[in-house]
Amino acid sequence: MALSKSQRWYLCDPQNEVDEDSIVSLIEQCKGARIKVTVHLSIGDIEKVTHLVMHTQKNKLVPRTQAYMKALLCKKWIASTTLGLSDSIQQGEFQSEVEHEVAGDTISGISLAPTRARTSAKPKLLQGLTICFYGAFNLRASKQAHA
Repeated sequence: MALSKSQRWYLCDPQNEVDEDSIVSLIEQCKGARIKVTVHLSIGDIEKVTHLVMHTQKNKLVPRTQAYMKALLCKKWIASTTLGLSDSIQQGEFQSEVEHEVAGDTISGISLAPTRARTSAKPKLLQGLTICFYGAFNLRASKQAHA
């Protein structure tokens, strides 16, 4: 299945430890290829990417990470590392993500949440809303969450 010739990927694993050698190898493979892959490593880039790529566990489940939840909210493809970027690069076109799409997370189980979120006709959650947070907040915990 021929897809867009340019896609942006965010690579993530549960411990936020992305294998640098794999990224360097991927970038080297892309040189001169007919397709373009841009790799983002910051969770702040989720809205700029087309895909979140995560290591899956049994039954194509992933840990419920901040990156996973943000990708759901932004209606992004959430795919397993089995997607085979190398195959796509060699063939000069992206392969279908459908059989590599994550089935859910380790807390909710097989929920098909990534597919349901991505294909929903409803606007993004909280879009167009103004939210007021009221009460005492632990700023130290907030800073640790963003570290």
